[in-house]
Order: sequence, then structure tokens, then C-alpha cells
Amino acid sequence: MENKTNNSYLTPALPENDLSEDKAVGTVYAAKLLGVGKTTVQRWIDSNVIPSHRTMGGHRRVFISDVYSIANKMNLTVNRLVPKATPSLLIVDDEEPILENLSLFCRNACPNTMVLTANSGFQAGVLTNRFKPQLVMIDIRMPGMSGIEVCRSIKSEPETAQARIIGITAYRDTPEIQEIYDAGASGILYKPIDHSLLRNILEGSFPSIRTAVGQS
Repeated sequence: MENKTNNSYLTPALPENDLSEDKAVGTVYAAKLLGVGKTTVQRWIDSNVIPSHRTMGGHRRVFISDVYSIANKMNLTVNRLVPKATPSLLIVDDEEPILENLSLFCRNACPNTMVLTANSGFQAGVLTNRFKPQLVMIDIRMPGMSGIEVCRSIKSEPETAQARIIGITAYRDTPEIQEIYDAGASGILYKPIDHSLLRNILEGSFPSIRTAVGQS
């Protein structure tokens, strides 16, 4: 019989942060370590991408050494898991100068909030699954997975559906704006970014933070 824990971000059979390579974890915990969905890990197991074994009770287990191996192959970082109470926001844009500008402003405005950045839809999905940010600001047009697709994905998962999503775009007259609203976004920021509007979004998403005064 497996031990139980009240900490939903920890595996029942594994002490917190005990990532010794000879340890075995369940698919849910392996997914959290890799920042992907449980079904993705199950699919990798079924496709023999990642080895697994079953317990006497029929539960799948994956060795930590194999978690490291798949992380290396997929260019992922093994996450030691952060308590869910940590406030966080995610900024997603494939243009590096915009990403840097937004992240700098948000870090100054939200000193007690974890500011995460991603330059692709795939990275956004990984970070969203891993950290469950309360706010996601995402470029609508990106190569590969668009901001609209990421928005739909976030809103389709019960663990991330409560995230507030703000679309970012340089185009004011495009059907993509309505598409991202339909996908679950609650607002739009236009490039170049108006920092006063951005500050309002931050204050609305994190009422308890100490926002910066006079930033521009």
C-alpha cells in the first residue's frame, strides 16, 4: 500500500526533492517533474520512449534516471517542484527584446511574484503545467504553436483553467483577436506595450503585490 501525503505536488512514494536516480515515481509525479501532462508521459511509455515497470498493484513506475534521460532528449529541465502557493506570471513572446522589456517591468512591479518567460508555445505549455501561473500574457502570433492554441490548451486543463490570459499583438484589426477571446483570454495588450495598462493588469491579477510607482 502506498503512503499518502497532503502535498499534491509531491509523489506519495517519494520524499520532497529526493531525486536519486535509483528512485521510482508514478506517472503523475514524472509528468510534474518534466512539466508535461500525465497523458504525455503515458504516451511516451506506450511508445517505449521512456521505460517503465508495474508494481504488484498494477501501477506504472518510472525510474528517476529515465526521467533525467527523457528530459535530456527533449531538452527539458527536471523540475524539483515549487509549492503551488508561489504567485507567478508567465510572459510568452518570440521577440526577445519584447520579452526582456516585459519581464524587466514585471519583475520591478511585482517583486514578490515569480516572473517566468517563454519564447515559444511549447515552452509556454511546459511552464504552465509546472508552475500554474495566475497570469499568462502571450503573443497571439508565434511560429509553431500560436498563442491562441496555447490559450485553448491552458483553459482545457482543470489545473490551469483559472489562469487569467492576456493576448499580445501588434495588429488591431485582425480576426485573431476575437479568436483568442473565444479561446478564453480576458484582455488584449497592443504593441508597443502601454506600461500603464500593463500595470493595471498586474494590479488586477495580484491585488496584494506592491506595484512600482512611476515606471514607464
